[in-house]
Amino acid sequence: MLGIHGYLLFVAAGVLLNLTPGQDTMFIIGRSLSGGQRAGVAAAFGIAVGSVGHTLAAALGLSVILATSAAAFAVVKIAGAAYLVYLGARLLLSKQPAGGPTAAPNAAATRAAAPHPGAPVPATVSTSSAATRAAFGQGILTNLALGARLAWSR
Repeated sequence: MLGIHGYLLFVAAGVLLNLTPGQDTMFIIGRSLSGGQRAGVAAAFGIAVGSVGHTLAAALGLSVILATSAAAFAVVKIAGAAYLVYLGARLLLSKQPAGGPTAAPNAAATRAAAPHPGAPVPATVSTSSAATRAAFGQGILTNLALGARLAWSR
């Protein structure tokens, strides 16, 4: 007979794991700083989709396979680390203006954009839909790769 034992505990653990800050939070902050609010939100949604992937993998028993197979766990660990190194290298090697992506063209334009002295100046970041999709996809892959490595490590 099939049944779900400890379902509420499973759901509570999944919610708590998703609420605790960690590498995913740093990824979202980094994407928000480099690509603006739209890229940060897309990365957060990608991480949420990756979390659903973890939940499905655990429900299907894939975590047991990784826990018992050293070779499968090593493949996941190496793939996750390689992807994170790739993302970091790509970020470091990308060409951005010296002031960063949110730098205004000049001080006069910044003053003209503000409605009155002391008012917050809106950011000048423009995120294309391709960059937003990339942030979403990176959020999924980062969460799956890093989360698998952390969740199934001993």
